[in-house]
Amino acid sequence: MSTDDRGWFSPPPSQNPDPQRQPPAQPPAQPQARPRRRRPVAPSRAVPRVIPPDQQVWPPKRVEPTVESSTQPLPAIPSAGPLPRPAKQPPAVEPPPPVAPPVQPPLPVTLSVEPPVEPPTTEVPAAVAPPPRRRRPVLTAFAATAALAVALGALSYDRYQVYLVRSGQASPKQEQVVAAGQSVTVKHVTWKSTLKTVQQLPGDKPQPGTSYAKIDIVRSAVDADGAVKTAKPKELFVTDRRGRTWVALVADDTTPPEKMEIGKPYQMTAYARVPTAQAGEVELLLTPSNYRADIPTSKLMTTKTEPEEDVLRFKR
Repeated sequence: MSTDDRGWFSPPPSQNPDPQRQPPAQPPAQPQARPRRRRPVAPSRAVPRVIPPDQQVWPPKRVEPTVESSTQPLPAIPSAGPLPRPAKQPPAVEPPPPVAPPVQPPLPVTLSVEPPVEPPTTEVPAAVAPPPRRRRPVLTAFAATAALAVALGALSYDRYQVYLVRSGQASPKQEQVVAAGQSVTVKHVTWKSTLKTVQQLPGDKPQPGTSYAKIDIVRSAVDADGAVKTAKPKELFVTDRRGRTWVALVADDTTPPEKMEIGKPYQMTAYARVPTAQAGEVELLLTPSNYRADIPTSKLMTTKTEPEEDVLRFKR
């Protein structure tokens, strides 16, 4: 039947024109089977597998120069002159062969068998710790007392000397003025002195603003009593017109320590550092010592000597 036979608006045969009429039952759908995974196809054994060789990565492989990688050397420039010659290396000296030490003959060995000695059965006492150091307060107090006594004794002696001078029991120091270039004899010894100004000491650098008074002293013994008075002056100063004093230090002395020859002059040199403005006006103050070389050392404190009361002022 064609479309024209059933009409234009006729439903197709697949549709049910009658709602009361049911279509035939369809069979239940079967579950679809899961596709099977294909196995990888092994490569054909006809072609062999090529394995690349190992390559060194670190440290970098040293590439040896080849003929293809070498270059021709540059020609030398004529204006630069001849090339420097390499320094000649000294020939290597082979060390001498080691000398074997002399072989000494073996010493004879003598074995002596001694009976075993039993150790003593006495017990060793344990180490005793040293006692703590004891303080000595008595000794400390005695040393402090002695120092205080010496200080008070020196002060008392000085005040006693002042008392003797003021009371007339001891005569004060007597100053004797000696003209320039003249000499004076005091207690069996003759003294003479000259002064001059120098800018620096021998072997020393000059000091700015100051100079040195060089003092040349000559002394000689008059008799046997003066020959044993070999000590240096007790006091040696230089003074200016205002009464200021500077100490003079003895740098050289030719006087023998034991005994002087009678009538022979002995030289003594001293230096005093003074301001340059007063270097040309200072005068020397010298106090002779009463020390005698013929008095033993053990009797120096008990032997009475001449008083040191003479002061010599040497003018310029």
